[in-house]
Amino acid sequence: MRKRVFYFIFGLILFHQQSSFAQLYGSIKDSNGQALPYASIYIQGSTIGTLANEKGLYELALKTGTYKIVFQYTGYEKLEREVHYNGTPLKLDIVLTEAIYKLGEITFSSKKEDPAYDIIRRTIANRKKYEQWAHSYTCESYTKGSMRILNAPNKILGQNIGNMDGNLDSNRQGIVYLSESISEISFEKPNTIKELMISSKVSGDDNGFSFNRAGALNFNLYQNVTPFSKDIISPISDYALNHYKYKLLGTYTNENNQSVHKIRMIPKIREDAVWSGDLYILDQAFVIYSFDGYIRGGQIKQALFDTIFLNQNHFSIGKDSFWRVQNQLFKFKAGLLGIKLEGNFSIFYKNIQINDTLRIQKKNETLEILKGSNIKSQLYWDSIRPMPLTSDEQLDYFKKDSLKLIKASKHYLDSTDQISNKFKWLNLLMGYTYSKSYKQRFITYKSPINSLAFNPVQGTNLMIALRLSQYLDKDLWYHKWTGDLDLSYGFANKRLNAKASIYYRFNPFKNIQLRWAGGSILSEFNSYQNVSSLYNTFSSLLNKNNALKLFQQDFIQFDASRDINYSIRSHFSLFYINRSSVSNQSQYSWLKKDEIYLTNQTTEYGQELLKIGHQRLLKTNIRFEIQPYSKVWKTPNGITNLGSDWPKINLKATLGYYVTTKEHFLKYDMSISQQISWNRWGASLLTLTGSLLDSKSPMDIVDQLYINGNAFAVYSLPELNNYFLGWGLYRIIEPKYLLTYHIEHDFKGILLDRIPGINRLGWVEHIRFSGLVSSHESGLQELSIGFGNIGYGAFRFFRLDWVQVFENFKRGPSYLRFGINQTLSVGR
Repeated sequence: MRKRVFYFIFGLILFHQQSSFAQLYGSIKDSNGQALPYASIYIQGSTIGTLANEKGLYELALKTGTYKIVFQYTGYEKLEREVHYNGTPLKLDIVLTEAIYKLGEITFSSKKEDPAYDIIRRTIANRKKYEQWAHSYTCESYTKGSMRILNAPNKILGQNIGNMDGNLDSNRQGIVYLSESISEISFEKPNTIKELMISSKVSGDDNGFSFNRAGALNFNLYQNVTPFSKDIISPISDYALNHYKYKLLGTYTNENNQSVHKIRMIPKIREDAVWSGDLYILDQAFVIYSFDGYIRGGQIKQALFDTIFLNQNHFSIGKDSFWRVQNQLFKFKAGLLGIKLEGNFSIFYKNIQINDTLRIQKKNETLEILKGSNIKSQLYWDSIRPMPLTSDEQLDYFKKDSLKLIKASKHYLDSTDQISNKFKWLNLLMGYTYSKSYKQRFITYKSPINSLAFNPVQGTNLMIALRLSQYLDKDLWYHKWTGDLDLSYGFANKRLNAKASIYYRFNPFKNIQLRWAGGSILSEFNSYQNVSSLYNTFSSLLNKNNALKLFQQDFIQFDASRDINYSIRSHFSLFYINRSSVSNQSQYSWLKKDEIYLTNQTTEYGQELLKIGHQRLLKTNIRFEIQPYSKVWKTPNGITNLGSDWPKINLKATLGYYVTTKEHFLKYDMSISQQISWNRWGASLLTLTGSLLDSKSPMDIVDQLYINGNAFAVYSLPELNNYFLGWGLYRIIEPKYLLTYHIEHDFKGILLDRIPGINRLGWVEHIRFSGLVSSHESGLQELSIGFGNIGYGAFRFFRLDWVQVFENFKRGPSYLRFGINQTLSVGR
């Protein structure tokens, strides 16, 4: 009881201190008394200012003196108030009046169209001038992000979700994420930017860092498109007139006697990735004055989102009067599995200083989070935070920060483990985890249901997988040991295979990983191992069509990998393998019981082709992953590699030595992939792969070259664009060299969105062309045309393709292929 009273009193003190640092503070409302959320407040003639919170409350730190303070909100008249500040808190409540927009005050040359078009054309003509800054500069940014559940069901997929660890109140609402960050930003013209995060606060987590960084919220409307899952076309892009309709709602004169035009943005085609809402253009300069727009999730092919909102206020800086974003609000409403979610991410820039002599060091580190940035005191945040917290945000910080010490204590973790560690017989089927959370040790038993499969070599086979994870540092998730044990039993061949591995990861800045493994396994002849055991199970049981061609492999393996620098990662592997051929042990199927399976050594391209000739093999390989000029985020916990616009290159060299015959071979593999954005016309992915064998003696069939083929009409979409849809797994077994190329273009709905009725499906269109060149074949290609993003709501995992095969430049068979993507892609 005493503890509860103490926490309550402490909370009251906390709330009181929240406003004790406010020097100039108050509220901003409209003439009807409604709060104006996220209004901007700044000192005239400077970039020093703040934002109101979502309740319209603001705070602005001042030094003693006299100031002209400007209060601004999109669609309302700016208000200037002179303030004499003497060092004591000063309350100033503001009422803004809605701007009166009048038509007919300006004469335009065109008589046949809305005058908004003439304004937009002049603004488009100015676009490139403002696309990039003409000067280098430094500034400060404050970013706040929150996500809250608006409505949560009691159960999801039959599972009770409770109050989500105390995040939900009795109305099934609550804040699930709250974070703030303060950064110093440096920009070196023409396009180098670095963000130094000096302060980061995440509600209830001292070890976390805010992901709502300033750079992630960059919506530059002066660029033709804003990158998203489907690029959003700017209302002043070079081709905006093909996608938008415009209507001039009126013009008003601001406090500087400048005319501001309010223009309504209307999509020409409902499903186009374009904004709706209002765009404010400053006359004469023809620049963006402010922006208030929204876009539906379906327009960017993300049904997870209901609506995305963007609000920006721009301001002039420097002698060249360059206009840039001063503050921005990014909001969204989303829903998944009955949960309704709302997100608010606001950003405010201040103290912008032009510095054309600025030179950024370590240009590939676009974000650096300083050590200790996440352990700033509450007094620090109360004194530096430009945007006051709302009462529920204050309560969220208080509640979660008060509980975090309790939740990290041994007593609390042991008590929660005692509940969650209770074993039930159903866990034998569904999986189970035994936790020692305080010691950061976890033992996981994976569900065997997911591994239950059939093939004629093993018959019905069942895998049991165990994992032991030991984290070695309470603050650093990357520093850990992992041990795995996989047991697989085939009921037809009556053999138990066992594989064990130990994985150790340390040094997050070099991302060093070590792995030792060994045991007995069944492996596929095709090194791509692209056959899904689930699809093969049904194909075998229904049609007696088995694509898994296996051999037995007993092995010992060691792997090591590390980053050489931000653009190059190295891998080294060493194997000792003893392998042998296996044969079918089962003829079982649900249908076609009188037929027999092809032997394990036979493919559709040859009988008794797949046999092991050399049993014992010593093999080593070294591989390099290269992407020039890669950008990274550098945090106290390690490096996150973001890649670059340059191609991804993989180089691999393999040396194999047949122990019995004392023969060796060399194999060289290379792949290059490049993604190219065509803005509104979608994106292309190009992949080139090549392999070369160097051997003076006959090689074992398992070590030769294969294509990445497809075994089934229903397939799992591979991660890389290096596969063939119309050719089997063993179409090419090549002893010398093999070169393949794959070109795929995703139109992202640019065509289907223009077909009434069809555009409501949210599908996207693909076209794909693949081919190969080898030492004895060069006329093999395939062309596929299909549709993706097929599904319902946020669950759009499916793809349908018609595939036409060409052999020796002549038209061959065609197929229908149904692909399943097992990942959910969201956002940028």
